[in-house]
Amino acid sequence: MAVNGQLTRAQGQNFTTSHEGAIAVEFAFIAPVILIMLLGVVEVSSAISSNLTVQAAARAGTHYGLTTPPVQGDMTPVINSVKAALPVAWTAAGAATPATINASVICECENTGPVACGGTCAAGENKQEYLKVDVSKPYKPIVTPRYFATNFVFTNSSQIRLK
Repeated sequence: MAVNGQLTRAQGQNFTTSHEGAIAVEFAFIAPVILIMLLGVVEVSSAISSNLTVQAAARAGTHYGLTTPPVQGDMTPVINSVKAALPVAWTAAGAATPATINASVICECENTGPVACGGTCAAGENKQEYLKVDVSKPYKPIVTPRYFATNFVFTNSSQIRLK
């Protein structure tokens, strides 16, 4: 009731506080925090998943090379096995950020170190051949805050001895 422009309490009412709507106000304060935390969880899990996929693809390439060694330096089957381990969207011709795949045979002598794969080692040394597969994939975060890095590159190498 208003008397002379001032609110007064009605007869018989107590000055008890009302808690109606308090939960709605508290939820309005906490909801953005929960959503930001949820977005962070999704972002981190997406990045981890992408990194693990790159690692698995590199290992798939070396595993294929171990079971079916490259013939005369032809790395096409090894690269195809890596592509098969990656999501199609990462290796498609029109992909926005395609994965980069490199495979090579590296040769070295036991004691003297690197040598051309067609070359020979010194007397008494054995030549060792290794298959190295490198896979890299640019990763763009879902949300790119102003003061943080906007692009990351996940890279993984896998190397095995062939001979």
